[in-house]
Amino acid sequence: MLEKCSVCEEENENTVLFCKKCVSPVNIRKISDYTEEDKDFILSLLLNVVAKKKKKVIEKKKQIIDSLFFDQYLNVYWLRPETAVWRTIEAEILKEWDCLQEPLLDLGCGDGINLSIAKGNKFSLEFDTFQGVKLDKKDIYDNVGEEYHPILTNQIEEKISSGIDIKKSLVKKAQMLNTYKEILEGDIHNLPYLSKTFRTVYSNVIKDFENVQPILKEVNRVLQKDGQLILTTPNNKFKKNLFFINEAKKLEEKNDLKKAQLFVNYDRGRSVYSATQKSLEEWKDELQRAGFILEKVITYASPDLIKLFDIGTRAFSVDIIKKYDEYKNKDLGKTMKEIWIPVIKKMFEVYLDKIEDLEGGFMILKAKKVTI
Repeated sequence: MLEKCSVCEEENENTVLFCKKCVSPVNIRKISDYTEEDKDFILSLLLNVVAKKKKKVIEKKKQIIDSLFFDQYLNVYWLRPETAVWRTIEAEILKEWDCLQEPLLDLGCGDGINLSIAKGNKFSLEFDTFQGVKLDKKDIYDNVGEEYHPILTNQIEEKISSGIDIKKSLVKKAQMLNTYKEILEGDIHNLPYLSKTFRTVYSNVIKDFENVQPILKEVNRVLQKDGQLILTTPNNKFKKNLFFINEAKKLEEKNDLKKAQLFVNYDRGRSVYSATQKSLEEWKDELQRAGFILEKVITYASPDLIKLFDIGTRAFSVDIIKKYDEYKNKDLGKTMKEIWIPVIKKMFEVYLDKIEDLEGGFMILKAKKVTI
């Protein structure tokens, strides 16, 4: 039996977790389907790993990185603080490298918030990514509600040249930011741009596809002479550091198959989502075949951070968003954020104890176009 993808209408086998064409969720458990027992259990796991991390940071007397990006990302992702930590680390690396040179293409831009903040734009407390979500969907963010209204408190003069994404809803959201000159709906395998258009292509979605050569060659085509590709990708340590899938394997070895399956369900496909879990050497080869030379690489996302990301707050985020909506209906949404963001920041800032981590499960690669 085949199941049609709600985004690109590709027909997929009903056993496939993510669409083979656009990698949108097809057969994963909805967040709204978590039971109260599920949520209590995952919350206990979350509090446990955060407490252990805090103890480790205190005992080793580690300094927390003071990043203005963290405040900005927490503002828009405050109910998913693991995402705010992750984005902050990436933004600090991009800032240090000074690599987001215009004209720039944001390849797989999503709602555009991530790169907009990394470039220096700031959003008001009245705005975040939880406006207008559809809580009963597999991807709750694949929706544009009437209340989705981005408000900037600081907009840099230079806009991002272009962004492209396959999801209509995310394209519409990115257009509403007014931080890009243009946002297009399209497939990253066939870019609707003239050759040699961009100085930089940035992407955190190339990693989601098993065969990266067609994408890399399209990127090469649209880059100017000596242009650069900046991409984020998991490496071959990423899956080893995930929590649920590895716990499931341990349970299978103990023949506790029922509980093992429960942990597989909690994984929600994260262990298979990023298809290109390649080593650095494998990425060097992929880039060289597509006409690039790897110039720079940094490894980040510590085992602790990946475990935090895997457990996360997604299981009970629907309940919190509902409560947040109640407060907003009483004109108290901003007040709720003002109270809770400092608490959340204090709790999760311990994960900003380092940027580079040689044991990390992710990499940012900077590659220069040579020829093809």
